[in-house]
Parts: sequence; structure tokens; C-alpha cells
Amino acid sequence: SAGVWDSVYCFPFFQSAKMLKPNCVLQNYPWVTIPDSLLCAGMTYQYRLRENHNFNVGPWTPIMSFTMPGILDTTTGSLTLSANPQQFCGSTQLGWTWTPGGCGTTGCNTDTSYQWYVISGEPINVPVNFSCDTCPYPIASPSIITTYGLTITIGDSNACGYGVSTINPITVFPLNWPVAGQLSYTTDCQGDVNLSITGYQGSLQWQSSSGGAPWIDVSGAVFDTLAQTGVSVGDCYRVKVASDCDTIYTDTICMSLMFSPSPGQIAYAVDCQGNVSLSLGGYQGDLQWESSSGGGPWVDISSAIMDTVSQSGIVNGDCFRVKISTACDTIYSDTVCVVIPENPATGVIAYNADCKGNVDLWVIGAQGDLQWQSSIATGPWNDISGATMDSLSQSGISTGDCFRVRISTVCDTIYTDTICPTMLVGPTAAFTYSPPGNSQSNVPMSFTDNSSGNIVDWSWDFGGGNPGNNTSIPNPTHTYHDPGSYIVTLVVTDANGCMDSISIVITIPGQQSIVIPNVFTPNGDGENDFLVFKGLEDFTNNHLQVFNRWGKLVFETENYQNNWNGNDLGEGTYYYVLEVKAPDESDMTIYKGFLNLLR
Repeated sequence: SAGVWDSVYCFPFFQSAKMLKPNCVLQNYPWVTIPDSLLCAGMTYQYRLRENHNFNVGPWTPIMSFTMPGILDTTTGSLTLSANPQQFCGSTQLGWTWTPGGCGTTGCNTDTSYQWYVISGEPINVPVNFSCDTCPYPIASPSIITTYGLTITIGDSNACGYGVSTINPITVFPLNWPVAGQLSYTTDCQGDVNLSITGYQGSLQWQSSSGGAPWIDVSGAVFDTLAQTGVSVGDCYRVKVASDCDTIYTDTICMSLMFSPSPGQIAYAVDCQGNVSLSLGGYQGDLQWESSSGGGPWVDISSAIMDTVSQSGIVNGDCFRVKISTACDTIYSDTVCVVIPENPATGVIAYNADCKGNVDLWVIGAQGDLQWQSSIATGPWNDISGATMDSLSQSGISTGDCFRVRISTVCDTIYTDTICPTMLVGPTAAFTYSPPGNSQSNVPMSFTDNSSGNIVDWSWDFGGGNPGNNTSIPNPTHTYHDPGSYIVTLVVTDANGCMDSISIVITIPGQQSIVIPNVFTPNGDGENDFLVFKGLEDFTNNHLQVFNRWGKLVFETENYQNNWNGNDLGEGTYYYVLEVKAPDESDMTIYKGFLNLLR
């Protein structure tokens, strides 16, 4: 120990190797070596020792001493202040280091006090810009260049620089933070704009964004003013302000008010009590809503300068528009005259029904949107698809099927009275004739009406295409003079105007003939397009063959129906063979000849 016994701040204990000491045996203690690096030349050191035996501590020996060879260095140490970092954004940490002088004990924390102070620059304001002015390592955050000093007072005479009071300054350099400043501009109606920035701090770079596009630097725009031409509505500008500490951006300025106004479009919603909400979209400029009541003059609506406005007590004929202004012009939107929705009016349904389940319905006096509904056979009411007009036609209706109309406006929904049409049941036509079966020519035949229903009118057609064959009595008589097949038709009408008919084929036997054609013209004009043998319909048992002029068969069929159009044969002369057999004959009759096909 150099003057004091202190194992914490001066020297550690030095401990020898462990040894075993038998009883009654004299032993020498092991060596203890102290490194030269811990000792100073020319200085005298004291030492003592004791024995630790089985964890029992023995007494100290008397104090002994030794002097290190050499000459003692008596120079004093030095105090150096530091800042980390010395140039900074925001704050820096101050500190110090002690460089001992000469040779001796080290350590300066014993009974030491610190006092930081300002030599020049911003005064210390704890804790605003200085964390603690009596701390060994305070945090400083000055806003200007500042020089600090430190006084260290050491109360321990055994510590380094005992009692030293040192002025050893350190200067720190705060870096600048950017300040955004404020943008202003002037523009004209031709798209020329002059922009400027004031109150900023840092280096500048103007940026632009056109129509919501990404921000880009304006080339060469690094000054506090900027002039631009050809600017459009929606073009925006800002300034990037940079310093050593940060990069920030000003507020954005977008071009709008110095351009021609746009009228936009008015939309509105109104209820049945005369309350209306109006909105304007797609406009450009400052707004002022105006109203005109009952065709009166236009007046400003107080405080109505937003893109929406609500009004109450509106009646039909009240109108609205918007005055839209910029520094360049004032225009007006289109005029909207509010239509107050009305309550629906029910109306009356009328109808006509025929005898075949068809009914025509129509509603008179209804007001609103229509939807026809039906209830079939007392079933639930269902909307009739697409039935939204004032008239409706339906088929397949029976008595008991019902109809109504749902009538709607935005104010209410009502229904007409229900109407269930009474459907008429028509007559059923029927007749018999005598003699039954096939009759003979020139023999009168009696026809008897067997129709059901309240018949009030009869119309007979005995076939043959002769109007003289028609009659309007219930039970007529008719004589056929020529053999053939005749279609007899009876049409009956009841008291409600409903009609029914029945047709029966009657055959009058006799000699029948076939008319042979010599030409047919299948050209699609609807005339003579088929090869027709008149009278062939009476000979269902027939066989037809057609040959070209070289004798090759080009068409053949059994029971020909007068329906051949020559297929794709070319124009020319063809040969036919037609075999027929009458019902009352046993042999076939053969017709042969030539015919011309013309297209």
C-alpha cells in the first residue's frame, strides 16, 4: 500500500498458491509476485501478510516496506473533455477522460464532484437543453454553437489530481433541422402561376404532380420562387426542404380557383312531404345555391355554399340552380324543378272474355307504377311477369280465376278491387245425315243438327266450293249431283256469340278422272311449283315413276300426294308413268306421257 491500505482503489490482495502444512514440520511459504507494471520507480511501498488456514484467517504480520529502484516521476495528469458526436442533430453526450501524470495510484471516483458550465453560446437550462450540470456525462442539446467547461473537485488525497479544478473547454456544433415554411401563389385564367415560399430553413427543391400522378422534381427549381405556365386544374405543387438532419415537405397547393368554372350536374331526392335533398357533382368553383318559387325571381339560399343542400316545404314548380364562380367567370348549372311524388290512385278494372278461356283486362284511372297480379283457383296472389302496363291479355282462364293491380309510388302502395271474370261456355257442334254412309249422286240427303247449347245461328257448308251450298237453317236437305268427296261443315253460334264447328267428309261414288299436267315450274314463286295431277286425291292407291330422256329413273313413290318439286333436276323434258286404282275397281289404270320442267 502506498500510504493507505485500500484494496478497492489502490492495489488488490495478492494470494500465494495453496500449500499443505503437516503438523510440526517447518515449511517455507510460497512466493508471491507483484507485476512491475503496477509499481512506480522511486516509490516506497508497504506490505504485510497473513495466513488463511482451513478458512480461518490468521493475524497480520507487522508492516514491512520496499522501494522500487529508479527515479520517481512527479508530473501531474491532465483532464480532456469530449462530445459524442461533436456535430449533431438534436443532442450530444458530453464526457471527460483523465490522463494521469507521473506514476502513482489511478482512479478518480473517490469523493469527486462535477460542475459543467458554459463559456460561450447558449446558456445551460436544466432540464430543457442540458440533462444534468453536476453529472460526469450529461446530455446537451443546444440550438447554437456552444462551448462548455468542466470543473472536477476531488476530495480524496490519495486519488488522481487531488483537489484539481480544471478549465478545459469543448465546443459542440448543432446541425440545422429543416423548417417547411409557407407556400403562396398567384395565378391567372390562362394557366400561368407564380409560386413562392417564405419562412423556410434548408435547401429547396420544388416538385409537381399533374392530375394525381407521382411527385417529380421541377428541373432547376431550387430557389424560393417558381413560375409555371400551361397549368391545368388539379396540378399540384410542393417544396422538398432538406438539411443535415432531415428532409421534409411543405403543404401542397393545387390549382383550381383561377380557372374557368364547370357547371356540374344536379341530382335530388324528394319525399311525399315536400322535403328535398339536392347535390351537385362534377363542378369546379365556389358555389351558391339559388331557388325560384312558383316561377318567381331567383334568390340566394342563405349559407347554401356547399355541394349539398336540404329544403323543406317544397311544392311542384319550385326550382333550383347553382351559381358557380371562380376569379375567371361566373356560370350557372342547369335548372332542376322538383316534382313532388303523389299518392297512388287505385283505378277501376274492366274486362272482355271470350268462350275459349281468353280474357282482356284493363285498368282505368290508376296513378302510379303498375303490377298485375293473379290468383288462380283461389290460390295465392302472384305477380304476372312483365305485366306492368294498363292492359293485360291472358289465356287459359276459368271462372274463379281472379285479377288485381298493385299500384305504387314512392309515397305508398295500394291495390285495386279484385275482379274475377265470368268465362263463357260455348256450344258444342254436332250433326247427323241420312241416308248414312256413302250416298248416290242426285239423291237428296237430310242433315240434322244435334248441337248442344243455346244455339241461335246455324251455318252449313256442304262442300264443293259453291256458295249456293251454304244454308242457315237447323236441319237442311242437300243433293249432290257429281260423284266425289265433300267436306260438310256446321258452324253454330249461341246467344252469347260463342261459336263451335264440326266437319264430316261425305263421299259420293261415281266415275272419277285425273287431269294430267304437261308442265310445272318449281321456281319458288308459289305458283305451279309442284307436279300436280288433279283428281289424284281420289286415288290414294297409286304409283308414280319419272324418267329422264335417257330412260333413267329420277323419281318414284307410292301413294303420291302431289308434292314433288323436281328436287334438283335441271330444266328439260321428262317421261312419267302413273298407275292408279279406283276404290270400286280391281285393275290398275295406267297414265303415260311427257311433261316439261321449267325453272
